[in-house]
Amino acid sequence: MKNNDQPQTTDTMTDSLCDRMIDRYFDNFTLPRVDTTAIEVHTHMKILRDGLMRSRRRWRLLTLTTAAACLALIFIISGLLLSPGHPTAADSASMFAAADNTCTYNETIVPTGQRMTIMLPDGTRMIANSRSTLRYPSRFTGDTRTVWATGEVYFDVAKDPTKPFIVSTKGFDIKVYGTRFNISNYDPDRAGVLLLEGSVAVTTHNDERVNLRPGHLVTIERGAIDEVRNVDPTPYTSWLDGGLMLDNRTLSDIATRLSTYYDVAIHVDPTIADSRLYGCLDLKSDINDILDVLTAIVPMTVHNDTDGYRLTPRQ
Repeated sequence: MKNNDQPQTTDTMTDSLCDRMIDRYFDNFTLPRVDTTAIEVHTHMKILRDGLMRSRRRWRLLTLTTAAACLALIFIISGLLLSPGHPTAADSASMFAAADNTCTYNETIVPTGQRMTIMLPDGTRMIANSRSTLRYPSRFTGDTRTVWATGEVYFDVAKDPTKPFIVSTKGFDIKVYGTRFNISNYDPDRAGVLLLEGSVAVTTHNDERVNLRPGHLVTIERGAIDEVRNVDPTPYTSWLDGGLMLDNRTLSDIATRLSTYYDVAIHVDPTIADSRLYGCLDLKSDINDILDVLTAIVPMTVHNDTDGYRLTPRQ
């Protein structure tokens, strides 16, 4: 009987031993602990970095696209401006200049008993008497130089043949190019313009017109030209030096002038109203000082009542 049990070879025994050793090794081997938290952090950081990189690429693309669109728009506008039937670059500059023509206006009201000198941007000098009002631009634009005035104002106008100087006031306008003149229109129904140098044209709002020569005084009554006469300008301009020329004027006339200057009522008794006065009054800041001077010239008494001052004969 044949025996099938064959003795094992050396190679077979070696393989069996190796297998048992490997099984024993893995049965006793413990894998190291894995730090899953660190892996998660690194994973999130990589995702965030990749997102930022994509956002930066999109931002660069958007910037380039916007710049290209702006450049195209500039070319389109340039083509429209330079094409026939549309404003040129010079026309655009003119439109900006026209828009810049707006300017502010100043208004000056001279306090009672004072005078004020104002220099305009073109070099014109204005001297305004007590209680006068002036309105003038901060700079002159357009084809004329226009100011507004009421009260009593002396003008020394800078010459500019290309741009006339216009004084607009109650009832009439004065047009000059460069000259010296004095206007007085405290009374709404009566005004006067005295020319000292050069020439002026006075035009009423009723379209009456008169051209004056130096030394001419035009009187305007209720908006109409009353008369033009030649006068000595000194009594009419003495206020520029702080004085009031009496010049054989009546006490009633002087009282009216002082009432206007100091904005007070002065009533003169009829018995002394026609008293003639000579010399020159030094205008003070206080009306009482002026009346004290007048009492030394005219024998009268001054009463200060609730409705103003009353001048009566001295007893």
